[in-house]
Amino acid sequence: MSYLDAGEWIITVDAFNASGTRIATGTNSVNVTAGSTAQLHILLLPPAGTGSLQVDVFWDDSVIANPVIEPQLITSSGSSLALTANQVAAGHSEISESTLSTGYYTFSLQLLDAGEVVAGAVEAVRVLDGELTSGQYTFNEFNMPDGDVDITIDPDLQEPLTITLSGTVDSYVHGSTMTVTADAGSVTDVNYTWYLNGVSQGTGSSYTTASTLAPGQYRLDVVGFTTDGSQAGSTTHTFTVTES
Repeated sequence: MSYLDAGEWIITVDAFNASGTRIATGTNSVNVTAGSTAQLHILLLPPAGTGSLQVDVFWDDSVIANPVIEPQLITSSGSSLALTANQVAAGHSEISESTLSTGYYTFSLQLLDAGEVVAGAVEAVRVLDGELTSGQYTFNEFNMPDGDVDITIDPDLQEPLTITLSGTVDSYVHGSTMTVTADAGSVTDVNYTWYLNGVSQGTGSSYTTASTLAPGQYRLDVVGFTTDGSQAGSTTHTFTVTES
């Protein structure tokens, strides 16, 4: 920046992604002296503020007789924020929250029928200042005694952690176990939480399924947060427990 008058200047820099969304901002002051070049360092951080969240949930209402949607947001520090699901049509509920502090969250969703969890999903979401974070879940198969669940999620998050799993198998016989390990590559300061069909199973870099899991199809989710809460990511593995 050239030809500035001498004196103190306050300079603000905003960064935008290809879609025109402001993703970072920074401000600092500098004293300009005639005849010399002043050096200024500006740290760009995601802008603080509030954003909104909207999630649509769809299910096969010919199968689920008494559906109950139980959603919640979990902050990086472990605090839970209650959300409300409003049914807008048969087999369709909407979860909406208009004022959320910016940052990463764990979004947890459980679908219950007659008080029993029949499907669920968990993933990391990010709320940006003045922006709408939206998503959609469709449940067509359910983990009932005579059914299974097969959920496909297509997340669109900005700069999440990339988490990979090792030790996974597609199926194993009832009475056995599976040990799965999560890894976030070069990012090592990550706290992992494991979920089975949307139900929390504990923390740690590895998780071992119980040998008592009933035959059926399961979804294993893991959500990772860096220790400072500035980054998050999630990944999923589906597997089947067979009778023999």
